[in-house]
Order: sequence, then C-alpha cells, then structure tokens
Amino acid sequence: MRVNSSSNAARQRGAVRRLVHHGCHYTQSRCFLQYHREIPSSGDSLKVVSNVAAAAAPRSCREKPVDKSGDSRYHFVMHNDQVDILTLTHARSATSRLGLVHRVLSVRHLTAAAFVVRIGRNDVPATAGQCATLGIHGAGINREYSMYAGEHDDYFEFLVRVVEGGQVSTELQRCQPGDQVDFDGPYGQFIIEQPRDPARKYLFIATGVGIAPYRSYIRSYPQLDYTIVHGVRYLRECYERDEYPPARYRTCVTREDGGDFRGRVSDYLRAQPPAPGTICYLCGNNAMIAETYDVLRAHGVPGDQLFAEIFF
Repeated sequence: MRVNSSSNAARQRGAVRRLVHHGCHYTQSRCFLQYHREIPSSGDSLKVVSNVAAAAAPRSCREKPVDKSGDSRYHFVMHNDQVDILTLTHARSATSRLGLVHRVLSVRHLTAAAFVVRIGRNDVPATAGQCATLGIHGAGINREYSMYAGEHDDYFEFLVRVVEGGQVSTELQRCQPGDQVDFDGPYGQFIIEQPRDPARKYLFIATGVGIAPYRSYIRSYPQLDYTIVHGVRYLRECYERDEYPPARYRTCVTREDGGDFRGRVSDYLRAQPPAPGTICYLCGNNAMIAETYDVLRAHGVPGDQLFAEIFF
C-alpha cells in the first residue's frame, strides 16, 4: 500500500478539525489506513496510528492507548472551548484478507472518466460500506476503493474515477475478463450499525463516486428508509441513477441545468434540511464534507447522527 503524501494530509486537516466537533463519527480511511500497519504494539498512543488525527487534535487532548483487536474505537477528548469527542475506528476487521489475487469478471464503462470493475468474491466476507485496495497483479501499486456491490452479492464491485496520469485507475479501466488484480481487505467502519431498525431514517450525501458505499447499503438492506443527495458537475455523473427510486434520489448539479437542484449539496441542504432524527452519512471530497457538516450542525443535527468518510 502506498502512503499518501504529507501534503495531502495537510490539505485535509481543515476538514478534520470541523469534523471533530460535537462527536462526529469520522472514519476517513484514506488517510487513516496508511498508518494502520505501522502500529508497533498495544499500549502505544493513538498519535502513532494517524498523523492526520493527531494533527487535528489540540495539544491538550487526552489520548487512549491503542487496542490492536479488531473494530476497536479510539477517542480524543477535547479540552478547548467545549468538550468534544472524535471517534475513530480500528480500520481492519478480524475477517479482512491480505494479499489475495482475484480475477476480473467485467469492466462496466459508465462515462469516459468512470467505470465499475467487477471481480470474483472468492468467499471473502464483507460488510456494506467497507473498502478494499486494488491494483494490477504484481505491479506493487494499489489504491483504496469503496464497495459498490451488496454484501451478499457473489462478486465485488468498485466504482472508480479515472485520475489523469493515475497509475492504478487507468490500468484498471483497461482490464479484461480474466485479468488478475491484487486485493487487500475489506476494512473500514463506514457502515450501518442497525440496518434493520425500521424506525431509522437515513440521509446519504455524496459527491461524485462517493455514492459507492450508499449503493452497497441499498443493495444489502432493501428495507432502508433513505434519501440520497448526490452532488455532481454534470448529469452524466449521476452514475446508474435508474437503480434508485426517483423519490429517493436527488441530484445537485453545478455546471448545467436538468437536475433536481442547480448548485452544491450544501446549498440544497440549507434550503431542504433533514427531518429531526435523520441519521446523516457524508462521503466524497473534503470541501463538501466540511461545508455540509457546518450546514447540518446549524440545522441542529447532533454529532452522534453524523458519519463521514473523506475520499480526497
């Protein structure tokens, strides 16, 4: 697994600082995971696990020791102008698999810049919303992608945005059935803890390919009471929108007309706040998450009803 650059971590600290307020559950695997394998032993403080989390926390925070067992939770208790909690989760579950080789079953091209790669499942267990790393077999370079398939499907799918000059996305886009990919995972805690509770209402907020874990939830738990608010630049980026009932899928389009709302998701939510008690999930770029988080907090959404995963 390649480690993200320090400049990338620095760019995201502003978003992290906002998320730590009021106990927002922050599972940002794409910076957190890079340090997971460097945990030397139990008893070390959280600061060795995540440079991003440590940088976001004030010096006066209290640190709990690292527990290396699966699915552990860590807490920073903040002592500034108020007492807040940042909840992080141990990234790797006890059932995750390391260094597996899977075969590509198909590549579904959605646009020139986005596609879905389907690979064999190989009996690997997973929970909807988790992610894994993928890369061309033997290349030694991989990237993290959220599950796009349901947890009970007999294959894995990942929604991939092509990065210009990217070493992994461009190669995955060219894959043919039968090609081999290196697979590591699944891991992450951007999941729904009580998906079968009929009293719970969910608001799934995404930008771009950040919709991937929500499709995984919906395929896994068809009884969910949910609404998706999907922020895109162009209508063509409303990936496979026909899979969602129109009443449950709202598009916020910034660069052309034709969507449900012209503008950003944060502007939409200022005008259309969630109903009290709605559990809100945010997934996508850090600028959207930071701004939308502030909007939701201003509408009175408590921190324990906010869950966020930052892609970039």
